[in-house]
Amino acid sequence: MTLVHLDSASVEAARPTGQDNALTILRAIADPFTEEQPDPRLLGFLFLDQDRLRLYLDVQDAIGVIAADVRPSGAVTALLAALPSFIVEEERMVEDSTDPHCSHVVDLTSW
Repeated sequence: MTLVHLDSASVEAARPTGQDNALTILRAIADPFTEEQPDPRLLGFLFLDQDRLRLYLDVQDAIGVIAADVRPSGAVTALLAALPSFIVEEERMVEDSTDPHCSHVVDLTSW
């Protein structure tokens, strides 16, 4: 087997892709660095297109599952900080009869 020595200082780091950011979002919601159970709790996710991710969330005070549409290419850190408060705001919620997995959808793609 050929052994290739690599100087990591000479290799340029790759820029994060949308999929890398999606993984960051999913990890931060599913397994936050806290001792308490996360709120909102991630139940599932679905890529709707290249830059649109639907998160299925269970919020303690809400009735039913809430879906949040987010853009992985956006400001991920700000989104993660604001997500718990945005998904419970009733003026952002829209009923979606086409998605059988949730009762309401919150569109955060333009935020």
